[in-house]
Amino acid sequence: MAKEKFTQEWLDNLKNKGFTYKDKFANEVEVKVKDTKPAKRNGKYNAIKVEDPETGTMIDSKIEAAHVAVFRKELKEGIIQTYSRQVEFYILSIGCKYIADHGWFDSDWVFHVADSKGMQTPEFKLKWKAVQLQYPNIKFHLITDKKFKGTATL
Repeated sequence: MAKEKFTQEWLDNLKNKGFTYKDKFANEVEVKVKDTKPAKRNGKYNAIKVEDPETGTMIDSKIEAAHVAVFRKELKEGIIQTYSRQVEFYILSIGCKYIADHGWFDSDWVFHVADSKGMQTPEFKLKWKAVQLQYPNIKFHLITDKKFKGTATL
C-alpha cells in the first residue's frame, strides 16, 4: 500500500473541521478523527438551568428565571408583600409532595402560588389538581407565557 503525501493546505482544512494530524516522518502524515463526546442533554425537556444573580442558586429553567426577576421587581416596588421560591405542599389524598415555583402574598395579604411551565406532564397535571382541591383558600396560577409581565396579568 502506497503512502499518500498530503499538502499543508489540505491538512489545515482538516484541522479546521475538527481533525488533528501528526507528523510521523518528514512528509508522511497520519490523520486522526478527534474524540468527541455526545452533546450533554439539558434534562428531559431541554430546560437550561440558570444561575440566580442575587442568591447564586440555580434556577431550573430560563422561563422560571425570567419569572423570578419579575416577582423580585414587584416585591421591590411594593406590588406584592412577600415572595418565596420552591414552596412545598403535602398532598394527603395522593400521598406525595408538590413543590411550586413561586409563592407570594399580594397587597391584600392573599396567598398566591404560581408554577412556570413550558411542558405539562401527566404527573404535574395530577398534582396540580390535587393541590388545588386540598388548599382551596390559596389562589393558584399556571404561567406558561414566556413574556410574563407581572401579577397584574394573572
